[in-house]
Amino acid sequence: MIKQVMKPIKCVVNNEDWEYYVSIVVKYALLLSRKYKIDKQQVELAALLHDIGRLPYFDKKDIGHQITGQKKAEKLLKKYNYPQDKIDEIKGAIAVTVE
Repeated sequence: MIKQVMKPIKCVVNNEDWEYYVSIVVKYALLLSRKYKIDKQQVELAALLHDIGRLPYFDKKDIGHQITGQKKAEKLLKKYNYPQDKIDEIKGAIAVTVE
């Protein structure tokens, strides 16, 4: 599931944004998942998808991207038959993304 979700995101962010932003968010989210004993896959998916509402333009100043991001994340995860309860958790994580 991680590879399927990662692929379209890597296609729309440039290498610099991937290397210095998205991959770092994922790295620290995974560290927190271990510390707080939270499901690793859920955390990684939420980290990968937390800015999907900004893609493909990846404007870091975009306000309200959490709302569009929840819809885009749900659509993508449903495409891979991800369970709705887990989709709802990821949407919740996207909703509380802070600047």
